[in-house]
Amino acid sequence: MAVLINQPFDAGKLFAQVADKPLPEWAAGAGVTSWAQMFLKFAVSHPAVTAVIPATSKPDRQADNLKAGTGALLNQEQQSELVKMFA
Repeated sequence: MAVLINQPFDAGKLFAQVADKPLPEWAAGAGVTSWAQMFLKFAVSHPAVTAVIPATSKPDRQADNLKAGTGALLNQEQQSELVKMFA
């Protein structure tokens, strides 16, 4: 069985919530340079998730999104910190 996450940015609503927020200090160490990458890496870090479909047609955003697929997944502490930011 596969678990697919479609439109993980909640139709762009997540970006409005972080418009004035810097990435967490540990983001660079996790290979994350944008909020889009952070959201995608968060989703794909869940052990049940097989794939994520960002749903963008803009080439520059596609290139940025692809970077979320490199490097290590987020650990439990990093995932928990992000959950707290949006709770």
